Amino acid sequence: MEAVQQRRPPSQGFKRFLATRRGAWVVAVICATLGGLVLLVFVNRYKSSVNEDLASTPVLTADRLIPAGTAGTSVITEKLFRPGAVAEHDAKVGALNDAQGLAGKVATRDILPGQQITAADFAAAADPIRSRISKTERALQIPLSGSQSLQGTARAGDRVDIMVMLNGQGGTATAGAGATQPGARYLMRDVRIMAAGAGSVMLELTDRQAAQVAFASDNAKLWFVLRPPVGAEDSKTSPVTASTLLLGGKPIEVTAKYQETEDGSSVTVKAQEANP
Repeated sequence: MEAVQQRRPPSQGFKRFLATRRGAWVVAVICATLGGLVLLVFVNRYKSSVNEDLASTPVLTADRLIPAGTAGTSVITEKLFRPGAVAEHDAKVGALNDAQGLAGKVATRDILPGQQITAADFAAAADPIRSRISKTERALQIPLSGSQSLQGTARAGDRVDIMVMLNGQGGTATAGAGATQPGARYLMRDVRIMAAGAGSVMLELTDRQAAQVAFASDNAKLWFVLRPPVGAEDSKTSPVTASTLLLGGKPIEVTAKYQETEDGSSVTVKAQEANP
């Protein structure tokens, strides 16, 4: 009978290979390689996690206290904010990164120094008058109606020139005082109308301009002249009086004063052309 050669199972062959020095080195190399791959994956994941934590997003923070009711334009012009950056997970919901988003809005609550400014901290301006003025800006309401104030034509946001009309009754011919004559001139230009009603108008002025307009409103007659919405230009103008209107000459300035003479006191009246 032929001898039957028995085959060994593969598992026994593998065990015999592992028992050799060569098999031990192969196993060691495989384990080291797998360990290195596991470590590399762990390090990459850790770096990604750290980078996510370090990723920053731009934000605006209050540079000083911003009281409730502060106009957004004031926050911008007075630089009440400070640009910065924080980690993404530290940024508040709705955090603003552009100050222009505050224009036309007002603060709804106090914002403390260092606090992030969010969209929820500001709302659309409920008061179009107070939200536009700051520092030396003033809102002056004067009684004015009819054609003088362009009633029925002018509206909020329009720009006007203001002319003042003197009736000639403001001066007296006394010592050291000048006698005025009727005339008109431009008092100021490019004034914004904040509101226009049936019997008054609200003007956006500086504190100095407000005093001038208030005095002129009580002691003279004001006329509004509507300016073009865009591209307005101003000509060089002179006061208009009876002499300039009818004769085309320069304004005549009339002065009166007392002059002492040997014969006694007498009045000397002098008329001269005024500078245009």
